[in-house]
Amino acid sequence: MKTKLPALTQRRSAGRGLAALVALALGLGGCAPAAAPPDAGATCAQLFGQLDAIDFGPRPALVGGFDFRQSLVAQIQQRKCLTYTRNLEGLEALAASLAPHAPPGGPALGRSAAVQAGVVTNETDAGRARAFFDGLGYRVRTQGSQRLGTRVFVEARTAAQVQDIVGVAGQAGFVGAFPSRWVTY
Repeated sequence: MKTKLPALTQRRSAGRGLAALVALALGLGGCAPAAAPPDAGATCAQLFGQLDAIDFGPRPALVGGFDFRQSLVAQIQQRKCLTYTRNLEGLEALAASLAPHAPPGGPALGRSAAVQAGVVTNETDAGRARAFFDGLGYRVRTQGSQRLGTRVFVEARTAAQVQDIVGVAGQAGFVGAFPSRWVTY
């Protein structure tokens, strides 16, 4: 007659073995090279695009009363998608090195695109951003965004200008530059 005690003992030792294997895997995970994080700029651009769709797109009904905007704002903050003063340390020097700068030509877009250069966290940086893009020959405006800061939008009239603005914004230290589908000029 078999007793259940050995089976229980086997399950416990198997459980301990599994726990040891998991602990070993977790321990080795710290030694293995970490996978490269996805491009922060692209991730931030995607999050801002989703926020624009909620703020400026057709108003869908809330799903179960859940406000997705609050979740997106929290993700934007957690993923460091805001542009701080330390990000813009070389802004004026870059502006001087790019002068004289003329926005690139090319076939005109059907309507001007609003390219979000970034979201700055104080009015001083908003003024610096306006002066920077204005000095490059672009129209620029800022828009306050609740719980985020001030969004900097630059007008692009051609596809080449969209690429130029996104590239220059990245060089200047702005985080997550992208052309908005929802914000217009």
